[in-house]
This record gives sequence, structure tokens and C-alpha cells, in this order.
Amino acid sequence: MNPTTHRTERAPRPVRTRTRAAVVAFALLGLVQLFVSASRTQVDMSNRFEAQQQGRVALDLLRREIHCASAVTSTQSGAGWPSTQVNITLGSYCSGVPSGGGNVTWCTESVSTGRYRLRRVVPALSVGATCAGGVPEVEYLTRRHIFTAYTASGGGLRAKLSVDLPIDVTPSASQVGCPTGSTSCYRLTDDIVLRNTPRT
Repeated sequence: MNPTTHRTERAPRPVRTRTRAAVVAFALLGLVQLFVSASRTQVDMSNRFEAQQQGRVALDLLRREIHCASAVTSTQSGAGWPSTQVNITLGSYCSGVPSGGGNVTWCTESVSTGRYRLRRVVPALSVGATCAGGVPEVEYLTRRHIFTAYTASGGGLRAKLSVDLPIDVTPSASQVGCPTGSTSCYRLTDDIVLRNTPRT
């Protein structure tokens, strides 16, 4: 006698189960995309905050040195204003500044197209020297000529140096400074008086 083999056929999966699985998959995909987007936004905000903080700290140090300076000169090739590089003359009485006297150079160097870094160099660089060495103070500048103007002593006023630090961690390739209406660009400007220059 031959045993009879019974084959059991699997019943087709109900449509509702497949639909639920698809809905859950789409929901999970949406959550993953939301998480990735939030993570990118957090990293972007963190980078912007760090760049802005660097700018504030650098401008504070620059203010202290310029306030104590007896002279500021543009030392880029073809010296003039606006400038990419300045030498600051500090006397020995400038004990509150890191160099404690002598000459200091502040200069910008190109990092990539439309992006610059501000450096502080001690001892000071000679006229026309390439911006190198020292300590990088600010990243993500969108203007190379950050020392925008110098006003010599006159009319009973001391000399002053005007500074413009536009900072953007995601600049466009052709961006110079902070475009009108930009929400990603942060700008620090100041007219800093050289307190140890005469009033003439």
C-alpha cells in the first residue's frame, strides 16, 4: 500500500497585512530622514556658533592690541587701504596683550575660493611677506581685505583702524562679505582707536 502524501497549500497573505507593512516601512523611512535632517542642522548650527565665537574672540584680542598701539601700518604688497595685512606697533607698556610689546602682524590668507583665514603672527612679517606662521584666529571669512580703512590722527582725534569680519561657514563661490538678507552670514565690524597716538 502506498502512503498518500497530502500537500498543504499556504493560504495567500491577507491584503491588510501587506498594506500595514508598507505603511510602517514608509513611516520608518520618514523618521530616518527626519533624524538625518535634524542631525545635519545640529552640526551646521554648531559649526556656525564655533565660527562666530572665534570671530568675537579674535576681534576682542585685535581691539586690545590696537587700543595699546602707537602705530598701525598696512604691509601688503602695494600698501594701502583696504588691506589684507597690518603691522601693529606695541610698546613695552602693553603688558596686557599676549606679545607684551614689539610688532605684531594680523593678516588674511586664502583657504579656498572665496574663503579666508585670519592669522596673528609674532614677530611681525616684513612688507609684502606671505601670510604664514603664527596662530590662526578666525576661519570662514568671506572677505580678504578685512582692514577696511585707516584714519590718521587729526582734528583733535586719535588715529583709528576700521575692521570688518564677515563670517559664513557655507558661503557661495562668488560671495564677498555678507550679502543683503543672508541668514547664514555673521558680520563683526568696529572702528578701533589707537589710544597711544597723539591728538593733532
